[in-house]
Amino acid sequence: MATARFTLAATFESGMTTPEALAETLDSLLQTALSTPGVLDEHGEVSVDAIIAEDCEGCDGSGIRAPAHPSCYVPLPHGFSVIERCDSCEVYPDDLAAARAIADDCRWLRCADGGSHAIGRLR
Repeated sequence: MATARFTLAATFESGMTTPEALAETLDSLLQTALSTPGVLDEHGEVSVDAIIAEDCEGCDGSGIRAPAHPSCYVPLPHGFSVIERCDSCEVYPDDLAAARAIADDCRWLRCADGGSHAIGRLR
């Protein structure tokens, strides 16, 4: 028998639930789907372990670092923060996508070094 690991990224409202509670619900949904007769017959004998929430070493599990503090100078408009995606868990495809998940008026802004940073007004 071989073992394969799959990664599932879920975006959720942190004020509504926790990664652990969401993992329990997803595990329950998966177990319900797997109990459907014949659903895995074409794959032979398959067993699926529980879905668990893993801690991310780069963020709080949200996939976002905000407010971020880049090493370069970023001339922020009043009320704006630099927002970055977490490069460890890669929940979001880029910084701007991460910013749109938690902020309004999101856009790219050039820093003094010529790089681009996602900024927005945190909700």
